[in-house]
Amino acid sequence: MLKFFSVKSAESMSVSKNIIWCKRISVLLCASYCFIEALNSTQLNELISENILSLVKYAVAIISVGFLIVSQREKIFERHPCVVFFALVVAAGTLIYARTTQITMLVVYILLLRDYNFKEILYVLYLTLWMLFIVTVFLYVINIYPHDVYMRGEEFRYSLGFGTPTLGQSVILFLFLSKFYLKNNKLSYFSIAFYTVLSFVFYIFTSGRAAFFLFVFALIFVVAYKIFSRKYSQLVTKILKNHFFKILITSLPFIFLFLSLFFTHLYAIGTDIGQKLNSILSTRLVLQLNAFKERPITLFGQEIQWVNSHGIYIGIDNGILYNLFNNGLVVFACVLIAYSFMLNRAVTVKRDLCLIIVIFVILMDSLAEPYIIDFKYNYFIFYIGNLFFNKQQIIPLDTSKFRRDLISETGVRHE
Repeated sequence: MLKFFSVKSAESMSVSKNIIWCKRISVLLCASYCFIEALNSTQLNELISENILSLVKYAVAIISVGFLIVSQREKIFERHPCVVFFALVVAAGTLIYARTTQITMLVVYILLLRDYNFKEILYVLYLTLWMLFIVTVFLYVINIYPHDVYMRGEEFRYSLGFGTPTLGQSVILFLFLSKFYLKNNKLSYFSIAFYTVLSFVFYIFTSGRAAFFLFVFALIFVVAYKIFSRKYSQLVTKILKNHFFKILITSLPFIFLFLSLFFTHLYAIGTDIGQKLNSILSTRLVLQLNAFKERPITLFGQEIQWVNSHGIYIGIDNGILYNLFNNGLVVFACVLIAYSFMLNRAVTVKRDLCLIIVIFVILMDSLAEPYIIDFKYNYFIFYIGNLFFNKQQIIPLDTSKFRRDLISETGVRHE
């Protein structure tokens, strides 16, 4: 993190300082908001009033919006003004109808962070998530957090400081994906082993089947990438240049939408495959079916209480369909298009197999968990800002070249 904040001025001292401080404040505001959002998913809200955390979160949100207006008042509509205006309208729509700040703050931070190196941003957010994870588990181990026990049949499940038993494993998954993207094929086998052991320990205590199996799935891809990415780099480049694979990879978000609907349909008509899939996904298909039966689909979403009058959870965990019901048809379509765009850029411009793997795992995760745009854990959604608004400023694998280009454009030297 010190490397991220250590910057020297070059030609224009005043311009350099403005850029440096805008960068620092933007990332710190985003990291603070993500940290507070993630705290809401721990057992801290059992010790202090949830209103206190909400008050702090809204304070950071207001400061972030104000900083966006002040720091980018002259250039907020400078690039793709129609897209920016549309995003602000959608954010306002979900704020009014769905009564959620998630989309509003997502738009705010995408605009604030769009001009900065995504890997530097990801590194700070990665450390922030690790801080949350360590603090949460530590407070659970020393008995400050209550040791709530959950039951699944005769099976005991422990949350280990998080709001539910599955949340801790989701944090580990996104920590692993972030570490993988930051290091690429330089990720050490020690790090891979460490995350594997950590995920297995959480599986023993939480019995989170879907989250653990997804981690194993991601692990296979990461190990395969590390082993074969250099040896068969020319073959991989050739495959990524193939027109069929370009279309296939770009279409992945829509393929996973089809799978979400198809799996729900298989369960609805009572097939054996549907029943098995529902069991593998820990009854998530029945929740999706109930959502289609009980919930309307609106343009800008709706405020939904996912716990009924009997205290039974009737929510929907599928990330793609969660956006459809909670945030509305417009956000639902925008999310699919955004991920499709990121994949298209990864395969056609960057040839970034690492990013393709990460997004593929996130889309797999969306079949069981609602984190496809939930940026308290999933920070990769912020990359859309850098890829869309800075098409010519794509971060190359040679970071020294990126620094040279940045110096020539801004006069700011990054150490």
